[in-house]
Amino acid sequence: MLNFGVMVKKYPGMSEEQNREIAKAYVKQSQDAFAEDVAIWDNKVRIDNPILCEGDGPVYQLRQWYQQFYVDRAKVDPALADKMVFQHTYTETDLKPNLDHVDV
Repeated sequence: MLNFGVMVKKYPGMSEEQNREIAKAYVKQSQDAFAEDVAIWDNKVRIDNPILCEGDGPVYQLRQWYQQFYVDRAKVDPALADKMVFQHTYTETDLKPNLDHVDV
């Protein structure tokens, strides 16, 4: 399951309707970009010995670290391996999120 959320700050001096329209447009663009990322993730394949360019960074060291999270496909429950359908769901709310952890 993938969860996705967007928070949009209101612009002072703009009406509620203007802020709402800006937020809707921003959320729509963010959802579309996220859906494009999901399509890429669904079709990515591992290349064991990739051709690397200067600036690619420590690919092999990163792969070594990631190895701890890999599981052999044969050991994965088939129900968990099924692809899920990605659906766009938009919920508008006036609830104020707890932002105590954010420096404003």
